[in-house]
Amino acid sequence: MSQGRGQHGDVLLSPSRESHGSFALLGLFQHVQVRLEKSSTHGFGMNIDNRGVVVSVVPRSPAAQSGVPAGAQIVGVNGAAVDGKPDIYAQLGASGASKRVAEFSLQLADSTPPFTPSTP
Repeated sequence: MSQGRGQHGDVLLSPSRESHGSFALLGLFQHVQVRLEKSSTHGFGMNIDNRGVVVSVVPRSPAAQSGVPAGAQIVGVNGAAVDGKPDIYAQLGASGASKRVAEFSLQLADSTPPFTPSTP
């Protein structure tokens, strides 16, 4: 895993070739960008509710390997803002359902477990 300073002081994390994330602490929320490569068995590996909150992460999935915690709210997909599950799926479809890679913008509240990418 590598760490460094981005142009705005964000710490950049690169746990593997397939996924990476960056985060910045902004007020009460931590905002995280996670690039995930879809697996043939687990998809992206996040089960979400209608509000777009990650309710569980599939073990050994791309989301799990990137350290995505349950409780994170998906607020963007591939650079577009989303508001809930229908928007998330619409954006994933708009960017091509067959695409294997997507970038998710996550918002973590103080009560969400910390973002800790694992190494493969």
